[in-house]
Amino acid sequence: MFEGGFTLEAAEAVAKDDAIASPVIDVLSRVGAQWSLVGAHAVNVYVEPRATVDIDFVVEARKMKPILRALEEEFGVSVPEEELEGIATVGQAYELVTSKL
Repeated sequence: MFEGGFTLEAAEAVAKDDAIASPVIDVLSRVGAQWSLVGAHAVNVYVEPRATVDIDFVVEARKMKPILRALEEEFGVSVPEEELEGIATVGQAYELVTSKL
């Protein structure tokens, strides 16, 4: 379920072409996490698009472990349990998983 002032379809249209956002959106949907696209990508739904170097998601905290496991599956890597401590954001999870590529 998407939270925010615009539709999931609009957020996905903005982010789907992005090589990073697309697999993350797929993972968030697959684990059933409530999420919101925020920051410049979200603003680009309403105004002339501007360049940005990051993608900001807000997700429910209780879904972080399933999100991390789904990212592992998406990218075909494994993260040792001891490295998971302190992972609190989708960005941290993404960086940890992709560092194993």
